[in-house]
Amino acid sequence: MTKTKILIVDDHPLISDALSKLLDNYSAIDIVGVLDNGSAVYNFCLRETPDFILLDLMLPGMHGIDVITQIKRRWESINFVVISSLSNKHIIQEAIDAGASAFISKNSDEQTLLAGLKTVMLGGKFYCTPELEGGREELIRENTALLTKRERQIVQLISTGYKSREIAEELCITLKTVENHRANIMDKLDLRNVADLVSYAHQRGLDSN
Repeated sequence: MTKTKILIVDDHPLISDALSKLLDNYSAIDIVGVLDNGSAVYNFCLRETPDFILLDLMLPGMHGIDVITQIKRRWESINFVVISSLSNKHIIQEAIDAGASAFISKNSDEQTLLAGLKTVMLGGKFYCTPELEGGREELIRENTALLTKRERQIVQLISTGYKSREIAEELCITLKTVENHRANIMDKLDLRNVADLVSYAHQRGLDSN
């Protein structure tokens, strides 16, 4: 099995150690390095190209935004998951513009981090900070209310990794019915792919109902 290679960059040992211990529990993940200086990232990537970089922004040597810009210029395929205590909308937007695939507050829980990683692995984006929600809370409630009870069940199963055939078996319905429900869900919520659905489900609490 090909493992997902992850580099952790944070100048606080408590944070980097905690992330390492958490992710070491997953056999599909390989922690290939831990750095505490932004200027060391480029040379590390020359030796060992990671799939993901978990990155703090306030780093000695080079600011995290500059790290993202520098690495993306050379290795477009490397995904950045920013994990930061910074929360103002301007810095979040800067990280997104530089090429970050995810932005997660250090105040988030373990499940949020794992949901963010899963979303990015599936090709999606994950920005979990209240500052990015703006005035969308009412719209979120309205969109979620559009789902039927069965559609909510299917969203929960998809977000926890079930395939369409497994959902059909779990709910005792036909595969065609599952596919019809999936199409209706994506249309109602205006989502493009499974990665978007996983992110949506986690941020709205639909993955734990």
